[in-house]
Amino acid sequence: QSTWGLLLNMSLVSQIALYAPGPFFCFPWKPLVNASVGDSYETAYRHFRRDHATPVNLALHAVCLVFQLTANMALLAHVDQLVFGGMISVGGVSVWPIAAVTAALWIAYLVLWTPAPMAARLVAAVCIAGSYVFAPVAHGLELESYVLYVFSATLALGLFGNFRAATVAGLWALWPGLWAQLDSRYGGTFAASTATVAAATGLVILAASASPKVPEAPAILGALVCRAAAMVTGAPVLLFWSFAFTAPLLQGTSHKLTGEAATLINLNRASTGKSGDDLAAARAVKIPYEWAHVTFFPALAVHSLAQSFGLADGAPKRSSE
Repeated sequence: QSTWGLLLNMSLVSQIALYAPGPFFCFPWKPLVNASVGDSYETAYRHFRRDHATPVNLALHAVCLVFQLTANMALLAHVDQLVFGGMISVGGVSVWPIAAVTAALWIAYLVLWTPAPMAARLVAAVCIAGSYVFAPVAHGLELESYVLYVFSATLALGLFGNFRAATVAGLWALWPGLWAQLDSRYGGTFAASTATVAAATGLVILAASASPKVPEAPAILGALVCRAAAMVTGAPVLLFWSFAFTAPLLQGTSHKLTGEAATLINLNRASTGKSGDDLAAARAVKIPYEWAHVTFFPALAVHSLAQSFGLADGAPKRSSE
């Protein structure tokens, strides 16, 4: 097998590992993988700031950040419930083990190894810690409704007078009600086959994540298929996992309507229409960018917000630049 062929396979595995669990959700391995194969914070911030500079887009991404962090930790808490039966005692302190390890590693990585302004790092850390604390009481359907109503209101008011934005905001506001109507008819119909439904859903997400059409394919299919699976099984794990794909759709909506291209779409354009060695080379370049973008996201969002309000400078340059 050629070097490029091996690289193509490795980059495809990396792409699946990034997108299938939910690109902006963190798991214990994510900071470690980014430290190994991801790009620098400086590079990530240049990409982020280029695509997230307008106040409305940043405000909408702040809503998405809260959504993602809360759903992320709630998902891990439910996984802990399935694996460990609930919280465990560590030195006399009760913790959700997987959620706690994830939050601790993520916070340590952002605070200790990220050259963002210290205030941005600390705010990001507080947001992650807060989502861990709130996770056990997070109710999936209520979280979904509140976030989508706030997102829709922010979009409509931020782009006041824009008919297209008002229409899209209205459609997103209807999203929870649509699922509620479907749930009243089909909710829990496959509760006895939750494992089978979850496995089939996982295969769909894996296939979408391996597609050249990332990030769109996993976001769209994940938001629909995973959400439907959660409805027919009543499984909280599937519901919170579906939010890992709904949130990127919200971010894509924000980018589309504010006129700033989505960073992950920008990064994937380099490999569009390529094959063989050219595709391998393009993927080898974009994969580190993608890992850095999603791993640093809490610090990137806070940093860019602070810069927009004149409270922080841009990312520091590497010493070699």
